[in-house]
Amino acid sequence: MANLVPPVRNTVDSTLLPVFCTACADLEAGSDFMRALNDGPIAQPGVRYAVPATRDDTTSTPAGAASSIGEPGVSNEFIQDLRPGAVSHQQLPRDPAVGRWVLDRLN
Repeated sequence: MANLVPPVRNTVDSTLLPVFCTACADLEAGSDFMRALNDGPIAQPGVRYAVPATRDDTTSTPAGAASSIGEPGVSNEFIQDLRPGAVSHQQLPRDPAVGRWVLDRLN
């Protein structure tokens, strides 16, 4: 909800996240942690990577961009492209379509 109102987002980012969810603050797009993580290649040559995301994610935001890796050998996919309908970030581990997607990528 905070993403809809920029002043609220700024307040949440500057006061609540550092106290109640340090990891959440680190995972915000543009954070010092994310800049350091993204400085240089992530994917290693010869390894295949698959990154699932949800289009309407409110946990990893902005949806897609917060989790996508734009490097060779990486497949970034929205679960809604495989299974139309709402699958939330929290539902990813329990969703049967996601489970099949993971198994397909491991084969």
